[in-house]
Amino acid sequence: MLWQLGLTSAKNVDHFMLGSKYSILDDDWSLSELPALRNSAVEWLDGEAALLSRGCCLYHGNLHSQLTQLIGSVPIPPWKKILTFNPLWRRLFRLMYFNVLPITPRRFFVTYDKTVGLISDGQFKPISLNGRFRVLRQGLGCDGDFLYFGEYFNNPTRDPVHIYKFSLQDTTQAMHRVYTFPAGAIRHIHRIQTDPYTGDLWCMTGDLPKECQILKTTDAFASLDIIGGGDETWRCISPLFTQKYIYYATDSEFRQNAIYRINRGSGRREFIKAIDGPVYYSKKLGPNLFFAVTAEGCPSQALPCASIWHVHEDNEDGTGAKKILSFKKDCLSPKLFLPGTITFPSGALPEESAVYINTFALSHADFAVFKLSWTEPDR
Repeated sequence: MLWQLGLTSAKNVDHFMLGSKYSILDDDWSLSELPALRNSAVEWLDGEAALLSRGCCLYHGNLHSQLTQLIGSVPIPPWKKILTFNPLWRRLFRLMYFNVLPITPRRFFVTYDKTVGLISDGQFKPISLNGRFRVLRQGLGCDGDFLYFGEYFNNPTRDPVHIYKFSLQDTTQAMHRVYTFPAGAIRHIHRIQTDPYTGDLWCMTGDLPKECQILKTTDAFASLDIIGGGDETWRCISPLFTQKYIYYATDSEFRQNAIYRINRGSGRREFIKAIDGPVYYSKKLGPNLFFAVTAEGCPSQALPCASIWHVHEDNEDGTGAKKILSFKKDCLSPKLFLPGTITFPSGALPEESAVYINTFALSHADFAVFKLSWTEPDR
């Protein structure tokens, strides 16, 4: 595809997108940018209070003003710090926070590029600086006492892949291996995620069809049960949990992407809707489920657009999945300068009628923050 190489032409883009930075596809929804937060990302929300990142720095702030108080920063070489002032260099060198988790009001677990550590009382304390892997965004599972995360790296030789745990109370700041996929089993781990209804930890792996699995542990990785796997319909990054179902959207490279759900009672998987590209990130807000399609440039994606799909969990028959928002990818290569990406802040949102999003590598919406609001979404 031309757009995979950064050679987008107008004929490759939906006509309704031309001349605008985004398109709202349903009258029940509206989108507004938070201009004070340009060139920043909202990493965590606790009502109106926010943890915001810019470059290698982490700040306290809120959704209506600029950054208010520096929390700390991840130390990087001076030449890289200079590059963080330019969004394009940030994207090229992945000079970004991928995970921010407040442990106490003055202690934060962070992953920045391929560095894992703590910002405690304003100082950064490394846990891992080996540069082998990064933890994908919102890729942390928690059982109350420990954080769990897996290795995400290129891994062309299919070396063993590890899952680690980190104690929230331990002052030694050490991470410990709790599970290892043997050589040749998988390429990498997409995410560890906690089921809020049961406390079980779920693990998603990729990337080739035989490496795509959704797994679950009930004993802190002493064992792993395979929920499903073996083809790209099980290639997933960010499932969402409801009382009756586990919803997920695929991250398929070569086949049509879709939204599925797994019935907790029967274990049966149900197809919901074919969608327009791979999904990296998702968010649940009350009964509303949001799935963000990434403009990745993979063979399964026809158009250079990122989008958001909405599902209401009260739809018992699984119908009603709807695309509500679409952005154009910018003209730069998704492989070098990041795919066009929509992410959701972690934490608790300030209201139930709006969800906040960060956007990267999208036309006129690079390192931007938006508020997506609705009146009464159709079910």
